[in-house]
Amino acid sequence: MTTTSGLAWKIPGRVGDSPILGAGLYVDGAVGAAGSTGRGEANLFSLGSFLVVELMRGGASPKDAGIAALKRIVSQTAESGS
Repeated sequence: MTTTSGLAWKIPGRVGDSPILGAGLYVDGAVGAAGSTGRGEANLFSLGSFLVVELMRGGASPKDAGIAALKRIVSQTAESGS
């Protein structure tokens, strides 16, 4: 699964993360697949879908791989106004 915010939220000229392999979606038939939704810039910056599949390739369970990807996203996210 992967989603877009739709045309209502599209910034002119922005391609988005959904069509970028490894950001919005990544599949390896021998290992598994991962998709994401949320803020596209975070998906592009972390390549979370790719990370999940690569961690599963290394033996991580889907749950553990997902948690690791979420931790990476949190560590790379800066909140404004803090």
